[in-house]
Amino acid sequence: MLNKSKRKKIRFKTILLGLAAALLAMVIIAPMSAWAAKKEKKVLLIVVSSVTLEDLTETNTPNLDLLQRHGAIGLMNARAANIKWPGSFYLSIGAGARAEAGSLGGLGFNAFENLPRDLFREKISAKEVYLQNNKASLEDENIANLGINNATAKSFKYRNNVVPGLLGEALNVGGKKTAALGNADTLQEKHREITLITMNLKGKTDFGLVSSATSTEDKSFPGGIRTDYEELAEQTTSLLHKADFVAVDLGDSARVDYQRLYMNDFVNQEKRREALIKADRYVGEVMKELKSKNILTIVTTPKPQSDSMKARDYLTPVIVSGLGKGALSSDTTRRSGIVANIDIAPTILKHFGLTVPPEAAGNQIKAEPLKNTVDFVKERHSQIFVMRTFRTPIIISYSIFLLFGLIFGLAHFWLRRAGRKVSKGASSSLKFFLLFLLAVPFSSLLQIPLDANNIAISFTSAIVIALGVAALAVLLFRKQSLGPILFVVGATTALIIIDTMTGTNLSQRSFLGSDIISGGRYYGLGNVYMGVLIGASLFSVASLFDTLLVKNNKAMPYIGFIALILVGFVIGHPSLGANVGGLITVTATAIIFAQVLMEKRFSWKTALTSIVIFALVVTLFLGIDFVRKEATQSHTGKAISVIQAKGATAISDIIARKVKQNRRGTFSFTGFILMGMVIIALFMNQTVKKDEEISKEFDTHFPTIKKAFFTMAWAALIGFLFNDTGAITAMAIVTYLLIPLLYISLTVPKTQKA
Repeated sequence: MLNKSKRKKIRFKTILLGLAAALLAMVIIAPMSAWAAKKEKKVLLIVVSSVTLEDLTETNTPNLDLLQRHGAIGLMNARAANIKWPGSFYLSIGAGARAEAGSLGGLGFNAFENLPRDLFREKISAKEVYLQNNKASLEDENIANLGINNATAKSFKYRNNVVPGLLGEALNVGGKKTAALGNADTLQEKHREITLITMNLKGKTDFGLVSSATSTEDKSFPGGIRTDYEELAEQTTSLLHKADFVAVDLGDSARVDYQRLYMNDFVNQEKRREALIKADRYVGEVMKELKSKNILTIVTTPKPQSDSMKARDYLTPVIVSGLGKGALSSDTTRRSGIVANIDIAPTILKHFGLTVPPEAAGNQIKAEPLKNTVDFVKERHSQIFVMRTFRTPIIISYSIFLLFGLIFGLAHFWLRRAGRKVSKGASSSLKFFLLFLLAVPFSSLLQIPLDANNIAISFTSAIVIALGVAALAVLLFRKQSLGPILFVVGATTALIIIDTMTGTNLSQRSFLGSDIISGGRYYGLGNVYMGVLIGASLFSVASLFDTLLVKNNKAMPYIGFIALILVGFVIGHPSLGANVGGLITVTATAIIFAQVLMEKRFSWKTALTSIVIFALVVTLFLGIDFVRKEATQSHTGKAISVIQAKGATAISDIIARKVKQNRRGTFSFTGFILMGMVIIALFMNQTVKKDEEISKEFDTHFPTIKKAFFTMAWAALIGFLFNDTGAITAMAIVTYLLIPLLYISLTVPKTQKA
């Protein structure tokens, strides 16, 4: 037997060994556990389709409310390439870009399923059809979307850098597994559009269940089928152990919407509320099982409700838990409470630490701390929707007033030049009206913010401010011909620059600002105000030269060039205006203006120098955007990344898209107004050339303005060619040519120096 001292030594050694083992565990096992926890990151995407923000806020949904309070809420722009097909909305999420699914988007099937009677009379399985169409096999646990090839072809026609299956493919490449669960089937049609989100480039999803096993027939419910939420909850928990990304379609709310045409309003609202309450219970059941902090949960509505779509409202609710609390936003929109459907794929990939492919047009969603988030988002929705509803009618009305004002001004001018007697009061009233028209872009920036409760007040405030600015201009510069125009135009130029440099908060609420729901531009300077700024700044610089009597100064071309390049900085910098078409337009305008002021004849040396300067300026601004972090790049920086990845194909795609949009704009109402303005400009040009008195007046008192008018004509042409909605850009620029030209000409021969 061991003596007492030896036993103590053994115990001491045992303790030391235990401590060493514990330390070893801390050094090795703890990091492994942390690595394992990191590896176990999951994403659960829950689809509650065809519901509105109002549905969520007015229905008793305690579990969704709890999810929102622990997470963040926002509005998602759900626009897709072709809204005729429900699948396009789902596919746009999976592609990270606006895509078109076509009529086959809902044909997702488990590999073991026999296809429905209307396709193959239930005699052939999805696995066999997939092999026929793709010469590739499916495992029994896979899901296939049989519309993948059709969706790829249609999306490619829309834009050749759209990649259906991008999200699923990027996840698979990163070693992650995907799963789809649930459907929105009715007795008439298959609606497995959920698979368009999870599939890879071959239309395949790793796991899931989209068959009729997740639903039951119920003739009392719209579509004759309703979701089996108990089965769905059980399958969700099971799939989260097998897959990293699980997308679940709760189905019922979509079924109600598919039957919308057959239902009266009361029944429709009742069934939507019923579907939402059951969806809320499902969320509650699933959330009990999901206690891991590594699970990112997204509840979203890919497809807007039918009534909303008729009203052209594509903003749907989205709740995200796992990013923080507050209001959702992204660098795609740069607006609190607003994200885009194309942001979901980058958010999921970033959650897993994976690289976002350049074809994904969106950015990672983030949460901005904010109190009373739901009220804020509701107010946002009201403002944006009302602006979309009234923006186009107001722009059309302003354009009509603008055209008629120019026509009346032209008629008045022609009568005066023909020797007809025209009353002084009529001339003063006409000039005041022209000043009012010029003041509208200024007043629209300062109008009372628009919402559903003050439409008339907001519109009236814009008119009153414009009238006030015009009256102040006349009062301050009664005895000067150029003074009133320069006051209004100069104030407009200054206010747009200040607003753009401080986040375009004023233009976002202006009738002449961008339409968020159309999704063409979420931030920066829209094409209307971009055109206004180019025309107004060019006229302001020229007027200051003539007013300050610096005519024929050798420094004028350089001062004018630098002034317009600074305007280009405001328009084109990715953190400010972020408008590349505007940057191209104003840079070319600055070079032309400098050349015109120098009065140099055309030479190849001058042309080459101009091209080099143009390339350097534009490349500088584009380079600033490209070298920024991926998450903070503007849409231009992302476009450059796509060009870098795909080369000439991406460039041709951008050009084709611009041409298509410009062609559409040319034959629109805006194009009609622009044509009328061009005709008036041509007539005025010929008249001024033939009228010695007017020509002498411009040569004597306004030589720089005369050169600016020539430059504006070029600016309008360049703006028309290099912008998505070039017609409206050109119209805005020509406005600052025609109104000042008419205003000054109407004072001849009584013109005095300003």
